[in-house]
Amino acid sequence: MAVSGRTRKIIWVESGGRCAICHRQVLTPATETDDPSIFGEEAHIVPASPGGPRAAGRLGMTQAQIDHHSNLILLCSPCHKRVDDQPNHFTIEELHRIKRAHREWIASLGEQERPPARQAEKVTAWPSIVLSDPADPNSAPAWGATIRNASELPVYQVHVEFVPIERWRGLLAVVIEVVPPGDWLVSGRKVYPKPDRAALRPDTWEMPERTYVTELRFTDTNGQTWHRDRRGVLAEVP
Repeated sequence: MAVSGRTRKIIWVESGGRCAICHRQVLTPATETDDPSIFGEEAHIVPASPGGPRAAGRLGMTQAQIDHHSNLILLCSPCHKRVDDQPNHFTIEELHRIKRAHREWIASLGEQERPPARQAEKVTAWPSIVLSDPADPNSAPAWGATIRNASELPVYQVHVEFVPIERWRGLLAVVIEVVPPGDWLVSGRKVYPKPDRAALRPDTWEMPERTYVTELRFTDTNGQTWHRDRRGVLAEVP
């Protein structure tokens, strides 16, 4: 039995996309030519293999229990190696303590007057002028969107919907698995970091009339899904 996709999502959301030991975000930003690099690993506390570190803890456990999210911890690659190389220090009890403390720390990041919406309020999207070819910094501008994640943590399952102003036009939706903090541009179905250079000036090009507005749907680090409509109004998705 392998770790399920649902279990993986639980681990990543509970951990806020950060290593439970060093607290580093385990995702690097994308470049104009490459996708983000993920160096987070779902590590077993009690090992999946009988020959793994802390294997004595397998006694009496089923494979389903071993692959359950309660027995998994999100670590960066270096910390994962450290944990497995030093099992006498990183015991089963110690790893559960680390996981619990990290989860409490992640949850505390949202403790404000309106805790559920604290991160979501910092995530938005709007129509903007982008590069028609993100790989070519000299390519002509085109209409696209900017996604801004002004929080300190990533958001997940981000749906950018290009809603047509005229009803006869088709709806286009771009789905992004993870959006780290920062500004990101959407061109067609490509997503890339906003360049440091000055924004493109539409008055220097003969830009076609914009035919859409944007709406946004995403899941925060607490596992809550949100929708921001074309007017910018934020609402929880049941």
